Order: sequence, then C-alpha cells, then structure tokens
Amino acid sequence: MKIEWRRRCYGAVTVMATDRRAAIAIREALSVNIAARLSSLDVYDEIDSTNSALLRLSPAQPGRFRACLADYQYSGRGRREREWVAGPGDCLCLSVSATTDATAVRPALSLCVGVQVVRQLEALGIDDVGLKWPNDIVHGGGKLGGILIELHQRGAQAHLVVGIGLNLGVRDVQRQQVSADGGLTPVGLQEITGDETPGREQLAAAMITAIIESAGLLEHGDDRGWRADWERFDVLRGREVDVVDSNGRFRGIVETIDEEGALLVSDGEYKHRLVAADVSVRPS
Repeated sequence: MKIEWRRRCYGAVTVMATDRRAAIAIREALSVNIAARLSSLDVYDEIDSTNSALLRLSPAQPGRFRACLADYQYSGRGRREREWVAGPGDCLCLSVSATTDATAVRPALSLCVGVQVVRQLEALGIDDVGLKWPNDIVHGGGKLGGILIELHQRGAQAHLVVGIGLNLGVRDVQRQQVSADGGLTPVGLQEITGDETPGREQLAAAMITAIIESAGLLEHGDDRGWRADWERFDVLRGREVDVVDSNGRFRGIVETIDEEGALLVSDGEYKHRLVAADVSVRPS
C-alpha cells in the first residue's frame, strides 16, 4: 500500500500531508485483508475536502480502494451541498474511493455504510449509537456524524467516493451555527466516551474498514449482512415525523425501509416512498 505525505498542488488548492507516522499507524490498525485492498492512503493536516481530494485523483483499479484523511477540511460539505461545520482537530474527516460498475451502485449504499460504521463503533466499545435515514449517525438525539456518497460516471464504470465525518469534540460556536441552520445538534465522541475515546488512527482504520466492507456486501447482493442491524439501529421507525420533499410538506409515521433503501412513511391515508427528503422527528 502506498502512503503519501508530500505536498500537492491542485490549481488554487495546496495541501500538506501530515508526518508519515500517522499513516503507518492507520495501516497497522487495519486487518491484513483490508490493508491488502487499499492501494493508497493520504493523510493531511488540512485540505478543502477529502471527497474532493479523491475525486481529483484517478480511481484505483477495480477491487482496490484509495483513502484520504484530514484533521481539518475548510470546504467540507454534507448532503445537498450543505456546509459541514467543524473546527481543526474536532472531526475525523475521511473518504474512500473505488472504481465500480455504474449499474451496481445501489441507493441503499449509504444505509449499508451507516450500519457498518455503527458496528465498528460498537467493536470499539462505543454503544447506543443509532442511524437516522438516510445518512446521519446519531447519539442521544444529537448528530455524531454523517455520510456523503458521490458518484461520477465514466462510461460503464463509475468513480465512487464515500465520505464520513465523525465529530470528536464540539465547540459552542459549532452548536450555535448548526442550530441556526436548523440541523441536528452536534455531539462529539469525547462527550460520550470521555477519557476512553479511541485514538484518531484507530478510528480511521475502523471507518476505512466500514466502507470497504459495505462495498463488498452490496457488490455481492448480501442484504442479510446489514438489513437486520439497520432495524436495530434505526431511530426513526415508529416515530411521528415532519417531511419536506419535492412534493411539499407532510406529517406521518415512519414504517420501515424498502429493498432499495427508500423510507416508507404513512400519513394515515397514503404510504409515501421517500428517496430524497428532509425528515425531522416531531417533539414528544
């Protein structure tokens, strides 16, 4: 596996990778199988966006993956191009890219990644983490992290990038900004685990593993590998929610997800199938 820590320039974007010890520590924390599938790992102090960094590179060969990690991204973004707010060192910013058959990428990928992320956190002793459709990682009603998937098609193949942002610590200014934008109040791992928070390299290895294992599950059509755990981690099931989508606004009860990962919400008269929507839990 190639580990890079040199300076790179992309037009107006200039970034400097961290010392090589961090990258080596991440590699050593990976299982032999996962490490063998990772063709490159770039670790930066600061970058515009880890997703953008990988999209600027040519994708790895089919069956292999590239990974990018940063202590801070100054142009981080979430779903629907929303700004990802986090100060330097406050968030684990990680992306993994792959080459895939464009027709094989399924809408349920973000859900599958979420399940694998929670499984990895449980393995690190971090319990009571849940998932809010379609891409939020939550704890105690607060947002612990999020998943962003981007797909750039190139003929029959596609350049797939999966990004994960995981809050480590949360500053008051971050809470205020997110609340002003109407988002879920952020929560950090340090609030949950205190002095037992896993190291950044250990967390990075766990998240890389989560993404690569997710790709393998969906590649082989193995829904049994994650759907049961989605129901266990789902924080919306059976809850009354407000929904805003392209058709307007309505209120309903969340039932489940379908085979394609769409959310099914009943308003008492009609069952809505949501592929893209903003869903917020009604106050008790």
